Formats: sequence, C-alpha cells, structure tokens
Amino acid sequence: LPFPVSLEAYNKIVADNMQQTLIGGNVGAPKSIKVNGMDALRSSFIGKIPGETPEIAYILTTVESADAFHQVLAWTLSDSFDKYRQTLERISDSFQSNDGPAKSSTDPASP
Repeated sequence: LPFPVSLEAYNKIVADNMQQTLIGGNVGAPKSIKVNGMDALRSSFIGKIPGETPEIAYILTTVESADAFHQVLAWTLSDSFDKYRQTLERISDSFQSNDGPAKSSTDPASP
C-alpha cells in the first residue's frame, strides 16, 4: 500500500471488499493469531458469489510480515464448513513469508 497502515486496517480493507463482493457476506469479528511467528487476524464468513448458486464458507487470514501484508483465503461449500474448518485453518496456518515476521516497535532488535 502507498501509505502506512496497520494489520487491523489492512484486514478491514480486505474484509470490507469481500463483504461488498458477496451476496449476504457477513464477516465475523477477526481473531488475533500467529502464523509461523507472524501477527495475523482471522475471520470467517459465508456468502454467495453473484451469479453462482451455492453458498461458500470462507476463512480469511491476513498476515503481517516484515515487508508486506498478505491475505490467505481458504474456502469450501458452506454445507461442508463444519467438517473442513480445522483443515482450512491448518492450510492457512502453513503460510510462510521469506521476509519473516514484522519487527515490533518494542523489539530491542528493531532499528
């Protein structure tokens, strides 16, 4: 992004975009997690893609690495969500970034 932004603000941008794109796409409140040592936010939602019939369940994970923000989107048909939720979360948790975790302002190693 061409301006400073926090993980929370980036997550809101991505989630709002998904919510506007989907029919009935209510995004749940994001939960703070770690993905391979990187700060991340995860939320889930169900909606329909315009022109498509089945409802889709999504898990959105936004991740902050040292140099960038990333979005990991995993999905399944909504009627299979309970069955595959843990698998989708494990897949999302496998995300890695070559630049590693962002440096915290409280991290003594930060410049």
